[in-house]
Amino acid sequence: MKNRIPTLGVAVLFCVSAMQAQNSMARYVSANSVQQSAKVFEDLTTGNVGVGSFTTTAPPLQPFHVLGSARFDVTGTGDGPGRFHFNRPAGNYENFLSLETAGSYKWLLGMDNSESNDNLHVFNSAATNVLTISQTTGHIGIGTPLNVTPLTRLQVQGQAIWTTHGNNLALPSAAGKGLRMHYDVSTSTGHVLAYDYGAAAANNLALQATGGNVGIGTVTPLARLQVGGTYERAAVSGVGGNTQYWTSYLGLNLVRDYSTGNWTTVSDGANNGGSAIISDLGGNMSFYVFRANSLAQPMSDAAVAGMMSMRIRNTGRVVIGPKELNSGSPYENDLTLPTRLSVDGRIVAKEVVVSVTDFWPDYVFADNYKLMSLENLESYIAANRHLPGFRPAAEMEQNGIQLSETVKAQMEKIEELTLYIIEQNKQIEALKQRMDAAEQR
Repeated sequence: MKNRIPTLGVAVLFCVSAMQAQNSMARYVSANSVQQSAKVFEDLTTGNVGVGSFTTTAPPLQPFHVLGSARFDVTGTGDGPGRFHFNRPAGNYENFLSLETAGSYKWLLGMDNSESNDNLHVFNSAATNVLTISQTTGHIGIGTPLNVTPLTRLQVQGQAIWTTHGNNLALPSAAGKGLRMHYDVSTSTGHVLAYDYGAAAANNLALQATGGNVGIGTVTPLARLQVGGTYERAAVSGVGGNTQYWTSYLGLNLVRDYSTGNWTTVSDGANNGGSAIISDLGGNMSFYVFRANSLAQPMSDAAVAGMMSMRIRNTGRVVIGPKELNSGSPYENDLTLPTRLSVDGRIVAKEVVVSVTDFWPDYVFADNYKLMSLENLESYIAANRHLPGFRPAAEMEQNGIQLSETVKAQMEKIEELTLYIIEQNKQIEALKQRMDAAEQR
């Protein structure tokens, strides 16, 4: 009995062989008389069909099993003829293409039976979902859990390493502008640069791989954060490994190399300078200003410390100049009237107003004021070598003078001197009257 049926696009001739006569569980179908070695094997027990050299002891394992390669040619045009269909019923049915090694699957590509949204998945041999493509949005998820639809065009769960041509990852817009990230292998530390996609030369962000420094407008940041690379540069950073007990600083054209501890500034060697605001462990904030030609570069921490222009102490005191005056004086810890300003140098002002917090010496003119006699005053001066109400010269030289106290004491002596003059004038007038009376007798 011979029947001619179409199978996989070729005509095959069913021939019941002697094997079929001996074993009704399987039958071979010869392809044609030209290529007798090509076989189609049908397992009558399981219904599995195999293409290739199958036997009753090694039958096909699936409903359709191919040994070797397979080819499918498209014979029609338009939509449809070129498709290879894997159809599943509506509902929770899986539909996968299984890629196997030695009979065990390594990759599964298809739709999972645990969801009905028809997303495309790729599973590895550990049954882990490694790739998801949303059927409705086309969004791609890498490492996203099963039953989780990616929210963006590309959603990555976990770490990702991007390797592209020229070590560049470009995210351009339709107008040709956008973002580019670049790894520079020519530097010993390495950088990640982000800059305008349309102007590659204008590097505006650098992330240093070694040390973690960040640069804006510079690819070689020396500080934890450096903005600019020429005269306009500024830096914000911690100050590690120093003997000045500094903690952090803001540098304006003055940058401290975090790795070496040296300070540098961009200069023409004559006119340009830099400045820095530095905090220390004590909570003090100090200001350092210098001209670039005042010291050789690079500068050490000690050299910069010697250029202090102003300091705001944690007590609120402001110190102007390299030396803090009156340190250790009796007024140092006077909580009732603490020292708020120390100036090492001259002060030029149009007007200085000193508030008076005590009685002004007009009490000298009160009727009950006891004016020291000139005789007692003479004795006091002879013993103390200064006027009453004034501190000794040695104490003033050591601690300075208090302007309010001194002006008040001077006014007191001026008013007392006025009383002495008035009293002396009375005595002179009385003496003149006696002399005039004596002349008339």
